[in-house]
Amino acid sequence: MWCFFERQNAVTLGKNTNNRIEATWRKLTELVNGFMGVDECIAAIMCHQAQAEREYMEALYSLSVVHNPKYDREMQFLSNMVSEHACEPIYDQYDYALMRANFSFYEPVPDIVLIQNVCDEGNALDEPRSEYSVTKRNWSCSCLFMTSRLFPCCHVFVCRKALICDNIIQRCC
Repeated sequence: MWCFFERQNAVTLGKNTNNRIEATWRKLTELVNGFMGVDECIAAIMCHQAQAEREYMEALYSLSVVHNPKYDREMQFLSNMVSEHACEPIYDQYDYALMRANFSFYEPVPDIVLIQNVCDEGNALDEPRSEYSVTKRNWSCSCLFMTSRLFPCCHVFVCRKALICDNIIQRCC
């Protein structure tokens, strides 16, 4: 009873632990009743569990295809591999690298490219005049976008475009 005093002003929007437990038990009470034997109850619960797992796995592995008219062939290929949520920030980087980017870069040591944005501040996606290193071996970059989100960044796209790679977006397979 003392916990109700502390929780009375908490905003839960109807999604508290008790509601979730009651919703789960309600599904089970629809499957099982007091007139069933123990073996029937266990079989019904196991059947319900198997169905719930199957629905979860279908939702987990279901393919979602993103169709965006702005996407070219490479972005369309990528959109078939990742979610729409992941496509949006990658497309911003991709579009910037192909259309508006102005970078200077050089290769001080083999397989490491240092790249610097020479655009004005209003046109830059990242910090102006910051220098980042792109490793060609695994196409990783030291910029905040790639290190925090683990998505390919505009620096990698610009390097791949300048080196005339087959695809600007690296194929995983």
